[in-house]
Amino acid sequence: MAEDDPFELSRFVAAQDLVFETVLAELRAGRKETRWMWFIFPQLRALGRSPTANFYGIGSIEEARAYLPWTQVQSNLDPKRFTVRTVPALLAKASAWEEYCDGQRPHEQAIKRLGKHKAAA
Repeated sequence: MAEDDPFELSRFVAAQDLVFETVLAELRAGRKETRWMWFIFPQLRALGRSPTANFYGIGSIEEARAYLPWTQVQSNLDPKRFTVRTVPALLAKASAWEEYCDGQRPHEQAIKRLGKHKAAA
């Protein structure tokens, strides 16, 4: 652990550097396809269940305070690089049910049962 990086925040930048252009492309496309959530939008370590979530989890309020203003991380969090402004347009053209039946186990049986239950009520 380096003196200038007591929380080892460099672990985030190292991971982000490998996939950041992919992350931006997926955000612009409105579809996450690869694994990057842990180190792009870290959560509290206590909420993690996997070794990866624990490794990239924020362990304390002090670490969170160090993370957000840290220059190297902050450059990756620059709003100009993200696509938050595109969200309304993505939502307008998206259909919540569009890919529903593309899943491994479509829920047709559950929908039929709900219809029968509603008709009986």
